[in-house]
Amino acid sequence: MFLIHPVDLRRRRRLCLPLVQALSGIERGCVKCCNVCGAEENVIIAVRDRYGIGARTAICRKCGLVYLVDRFTAPGYSGFYQSGSYRMLSACYNGTPAGNDHILGLQRDY
Repeated sequence: MFLIHPVDLRRRRRLCLPLVQALSGIERGCVKCCNVCGAEENVIIAVRDRYGIGARTAICRKCGLVYLVDRFTAPGYSGFYQSGSYRMLSACYNGTPAGNDHILGLQRDY
């Protein structure tokens, strides 16, 4: 498992904050049951994702699946990815360039 030091996580989240705030208006939904077994009993294990976006993550008490309770709707995710917001957010968090040329270069190597 990859662990990040809390000081580094706070630094990365501060860098992402303007993008996170810009994404706050994306339409969201709430998942009330486990995607795998359908159980409604879960334990909230996080209230923010790694970027700092307010989204609860839960673990199912029946089967152990870890899943997002609060997530973007299908149109919300579509806009998030099509607008390039995901690439910008990921690049900001990782401290890497976000441009298509950089991504294409990585994909060639991959």
